[in-house]
Parts: sequence; structure tokens; C-alpha cells
Amino acid sequence: MPGPRNRQKNRSGPSMSNASPSASASSMSVATIDSLVNEIDEVNGWKAIATFLCTKLKLPDLSRRSGLKKMHANFSEYNKKLNDAYTKNVGNEKILGGIIGIWAKMSVDAVLRNRLVKDGLITKIMPLMDLRSTRLVGLEALATVTHHGGLDVRIEIAKHTPTLLRLLEEFPDNAKINELAVTTVSHSVGSVVNEEHLDTAFVRTLEVSNVLRRVLEAMRRPNATVILVDHGISLITSCTRHCHQDIKSLPPLVSLLAACLRVNDISVRCSALASFIRINLPNSEEENRFFDPAVLMQAVKRRFPDGPLESMVEYGLNNCETTLLIKTTTDYQKAMMQCTQDRDMYTLGKTLASLITRTEFSVSEGGFQYVDERTGRTEYADVGLPFKMWTDSLPYCAKILRQRNSSPRDLDLDDADILEIKFHILRQRIPDAIAHAEKAIKRNPHVAYFYYAIGLGADLPKALRAVKKGLKAKQTTLFVKYYMLWRAIAVAGDMGVTNLANVREGAQEYSEGIAFLMSALDDAKTFFEVAPPDARHMAVIVNWFVVLTIAIKGPELSLDLKELAPAFKKLETARQITEHIGFPYRKTQMRLSREMIMRSYAKAAKDFDSTITYYDTLYTSAYSKEERSVAGAEDTLAAWLEDLALEDGDHDTHCLHPRINSNTVALYRCTYCGNPSAALRKCSQCGKVKYCDAACQKLHWGEHKATCKAT
Repeated sequence: MPGPRNRQKNRSGPSMSNASPSASASSMSVATIDSLVNEIDEVNGWKAIATFLCTKLKLPDLSRRSGLKKMHANFSEYNKKLNDAYTKNVGNEKILGGIIGIWAKMSVDAVLRNRLVKDGLITKIMPLMDLRSTRLVGLEALATVTHHGGLDVRIEIAKHTPTLLRLLEEFPDNAKINELAVTTVSHSVGSVVNEEHLDTAFVRTLEVSNVLRRVLEAMRRPNATVILVDHGISLITSCTRHCHQDIKSLPPLVSLLAACLRVNDISVRCSALASFIRINLPNSEEENRFFDPAVLMQAVKRRFPDGPLESMVEYGLNNCETTLLIKTTTDYQKAMMQCTQDRDMYTLGKTLASLITRTEFSVSEGGFQYVDERTGRTEYADVGLPFKMWTDSLPYCAKILRQRNSSPRDLDLDDADILEIKFHILRQRIPDAIAHAEKAIKRNPHVAYFYYAIGLGADLPKALRAVKKGLKAKQTTLFVKYYMLWRAIAVAGDMGVTNLANVREGAQEYSEGIAFLMSALDDAKTFFEVAPPDARHMAVIVNWFVVLTIAIKGPELSLDLKELAPAFKKLETARQITEHIGFPYRKTQMRLSREMIMRSYAKAAKDFDSTITYYDTLYTSAYSKEERSVAGAEDTLAAWLEDLALEDGDHDTHCLHPRINSNTVALYRCTYCGNPSAALRKCSQCGKVKYCDAACQKLHWGEHKATCKAT
């Protein structure tokens, strides 16, 4: 961006008394000040101006870490020079713009930035917005400070949102002003509205719906840049956490999000999906978590509707979840009654361990009941066993099984661990269940139920790693497999949405977020294909399958989504089964998200067809030419601000998201279990495969060793 040329020296400018330090505290001689004024008129271009000022003021090289260290060591001295030059030249636009650029350059360092902001940097930048020659350099500086700033800095900048929106309105044809204003608003307002503990009073002053409306207008202009679009989508996604009503109040914004699901760039599509999912969280209901076998038996007696019944017969009635639950409930009761006769706790333990891994609700609370003739109340009888309540039998049976084991890998030990883990789960002691399962895995890593238990935990990355490994375990059952698929889908989906909604910059976070969603889609497809039609989580998973397919397949799908017809049929079957059993068809977050997308998908794609085409052109051009802006980089302050060659090899990243495809995302998946992660360990011998940890590497060695040794 060219700087001002041949400006009149020391002409009067806007009042900046509030932004400037005391003019009496000067560390620069009058001769030095005069020299700046006399010589700077011969310098043109903001990069050249900033470099000239650094030289004249004898500042260290701010493009290197060593220079920033010197600035740290002598901050007061160097910043006093800058403040003095700024104060004494409030009418010289070249000097003001150049000094602001230097301060922005210093702001890439968090400590320096915080000191500068505390010293009034933002209020020194804002007056430049009203001067034609310094408007762009002021916006560049503000965008840089915002990009590198922490929450406190972004809150301070968010207070100036009205000024930035005014610039969008006054200069609709200036692509660079639009880009920088939207970038700054996205970082500042986006951070404020995405905080866990929202400052509602401050957010009200921002008038988020108006901010979104102005940003949407800028995104639809024919001069919108790829950076503007990126940051616009990022702002919308951030607002979905707490400002969902503001988004819903703007139908064109919802339509734009739906249209973005057909953009060629997968990162844009997945960010749009994350927005839909978060918008619908506040009004969503949890899926049915508890199951009463007695209610189910009554439903079976009433006969299922023809459609669902046909699907269940086609799948195999004996393998359907309903049939298994009824059978295991009956077997559970029979086993307890048999134990009252033979007192064989060993056989009871083996039976219970088998039932636990067959269905989720096979072992439930109960007891040996009788009706007290005197009181008429139901009581629990003492039948001579060491327990009255049936679930209390689990630890007793486990103890007997441990006494019978003959080796560390004995099946009796596996069953004992299963009984004790289930007992912890029934008593709502999930941390204890997880700790027990982790210990059991060290003894035998092939039992899927142990991983199932860890998957119940609130630590989502840990839960995902566990269930992904559990899906590869040799000793498993259909129930355990289906549950772990459901958990893998829900956790990976949630983590992917969270990553995409919160990330501000960097390839790793975007890639990992999309890898989570692709992992969830893979598992949803598997569940969709192998689980029985009456599986308890079927409706939730089909909803996940639909929205993930739309986001990841994108423009490959037809507008009427006919490719998803089998999924919609299975979803309707799941709804009928749920309602027949007597449970409400819950308005889960995924159901609401799917329905919102479906309502606007086809129409939005047509209404925003030209916008989608334009976005596709933008992203293709930006990534093929590796450009980040409409302006040439040769003489812009932006190029100088981003030229930070740190001596240890680190480099700052721009917030423009990377181009993602299935090949790059695959690099973030464990070779053994498929768990998506950005922190994987390579095989030290061949370097061609990656693992979550040593356990995955060990379990995969039998398959990998042939190819590894051949390299």
C-alpha cells in the first residue's frame, strides 16, 4: 500500500491529546525531530517509512527475535522515543502512520503488546481512521494488534466496533478497507461473544445482530476477499455460542450458512456445519438415556408398526436390540432365582458377566421381593445369600471368580473385572470404573468392554482414544461395538465442532477439527450399515450421518439430497420405533440441526448460487497463488508486519485457514485405531505409520512388522 506523498510538514491534524503522552517528557533532541520532518517527505510507501523511522530512532531490528529481546530490555527508552516523535508530529501523517506501524510490529510479542495497549495504543490508532492517507495503515495496525492480541486487548478493540462498521458503510467499494475492518471485528467481537462466561451487558452494547448484518453485506459484495470471507464465517461461528437468537433473527444469514455447505472448500463447509450445530444447542433435548424393560415388553405385546417390523424381520429379529433386551432380562431373573437354589456364586458371576456385555440394561436393580401380609408393602427377602439387592451380587461374584483364576490371562479375571466395572457404573462412580478399566487393560488389552467403560468419561479426548481402540479389540460383542461406535461418533463430532468454532488461526487446529468430523462420519456410516433398526442411538447417529455427509461431500450431492434417501428412511423407522415403545422422539441437537439445514438447503443453494461460485473462485485463486489479500505485498505494511523471522525457526501464522483435503486429514489418524489427533507418534523404524501411543503401536505390530522390516 503506498504511503502519503509530499504532505505538508506539521500541518494541523485531528486532536490527539487524549492519546498522547505528556509532550514535556522528551528524550529526543529538537534536531532529531526536525531531521525526521525534513527527511521523511522524501520517503514513500509505508514499509519504507516504518524502516526509515526505525533507523532514525535507532530502534533494534523488530523482524528478529533478538531485536524484540532488545526492545524488552530497553522498552522505556525506545518507547519514549516513539511517543516523543508521535506527540511532536500530530499533524504529520507520514510520521504518525509510520510510528503506528512500528507499534503494531512490536505487538506480535505478547508482553510488548500488553505494555503498549496499557500505554494507550488503541486510542492512538483510532484517530488515523479519519485521515485518508493513514486510514489503511491504521486499519492494518489495528488488525495486526487484534490478531495477535489476547482477550483483554480484543475487548478494548471491540469497544470501537461502531467506527469499523461505519467504515464498511462509507467505503463499500474499497476492498482493502472492508477486508481489514471485517478481520478486526471478527477477532475482537468474535472473542467477546465466544467466551464461556459472557459479559452480557457489554455484548448488548455491541448490537451483535447489527454487526452480523453489516458483515454479511460485506461478504456478499463482489469485491469481498478470501480473508474477508474467512473472517466473516469465523465471526458467525463464534456468535453461535451465545448469540444464537441474533443469528436466527437474520434469515439471510442462515441461508448463507446453508449455501456454504456447497462451497468447494471443505473447511468452509465444516465451519458452516459447526455453526448450525451450535445454534441449536440451547433449544435441544437430551436423547432418551434410560430404558425400562417392562415398558419394552408391553410395546412388543402391542406389535410394532408394519414398516419397522418389516425392517426388523429383514435384519433378523433375534439380533435386534429389542429381542436381546427382553431375552437378557429374562435370563437375568432366571440366573438370580437359580442362585437361590444352588448357591453357586461362580456360575452366577459367569452368567452376569456374559449378560453385561450383551445389552446395556440387562443387569438392573431388583431383589427377592415378597409382600408383607401385615403391612401390605413389598419387601426384600433375605434368602441366605450375601446380598439382598441383585446388583450387590456383582462384587461378591467377582471375588469368587478371582479365587478360581489360574493365570493372569484367565477368562475368569476378565469376567471379574467386567462385574466390578459394571458395579461402579451402576453406582454412578464413573471415575472408579475408568480407573479399574485402565488397570484391567494393562493385564489384558483385548477386552472391548474395558475400553467401553473408559469411553463413559467426561474427558473427551481420552474417551475417544479409548473407544477407537476398543473397536479394534478382539474380545467384543455387538452391543459393546455399537455403543463404542455411538460414543466415537458423538465425541469426535463434538470435538470437531468445538475445534472449528474456537480456532482462530493455524493449520493444525483446522486439520484436526476436520479430521474429527471425518472420523465421526466413517463411524456413523459403519453404524448405519451394521446396527439393528431398533438400536437405541439410531436416530441420533443417522442425524449425525446426514449432516456430516452434507458437510464433507458438499457439492457432490444433489440439491434434493436423493443420495441420502436410505438414511431418511432409516430415520423414519427409528422415529416410529421410539414412539411405539412409548418414548418421545426427542428434539436432540443433531435432529434440530438437520431439520434447520434441510429447510433452507435447496433454496439457499439457488439464491446464493453466484455467491458460492464467487467464493469458490476466491479460494481457488488464493491457494493456487498463495496470496492473502487483494493488495500487492511488495510495498504494504502488512507484508512487513508478517515478516517475523524468528531465529529458532518458529514463524507466526496468518489466520487464513489452510486448504484441507482427505489426504492431509489422513495424516492426523492413528494407523491402528483411526483415532484422529494432531499429536501422533511415528514408527521410529520406518516413519511411515503413526500411533496414539505405545499401546496402539504394540497392538498393530503383528500387521505392520512385515511392511516395516521391508523398508
